[in-house]
Amino acid sequence: MPLVSVTGTDFSFDAPDSIAGGPITVRFANEGHEDHELHLLRLNDGVLIHEFQQTLHQDSVDAALQMASSEVHMATLGSGETADASVNLARGEYVLICLIESPEDEVAHALKGMAKPLTVTASP
Repeated sequence: MPLVSVTGTDFSFDAPDSIAGGPITVRFANEGHEDHELHLLRLNDGVLIHEFQQTLHQDSVDAALQMASSEVHMATLGSGETADASVNLARGEYVLICLIESPEDEVAHALKGMAKPLTVTASP
């Protein structure tokens, strides 16, 4: 099963822009100082990533989440932790997102930059 590495920091994801669909293992490592989580959202058909990001920043996190048809919560990790999860991804447009709020300002990490697009292509 192919391995896809995703690294979370304060406040971004380092991950590929595109991967092949099908069964994969996602390895999520939190290299930030705060707790981070990894959700994998598949955008509804016809929703473009810039529309999702605009809704996220101009409306609300909840409104943006309505633009996704499925969600996989991969892991919630403390600083320095790593976890693996196996998933079977269909072709489509996805977003990697962290919905945790920072304790000092109660702002969702997604609004601080932890929302990264991911294109899943046809299975090999």
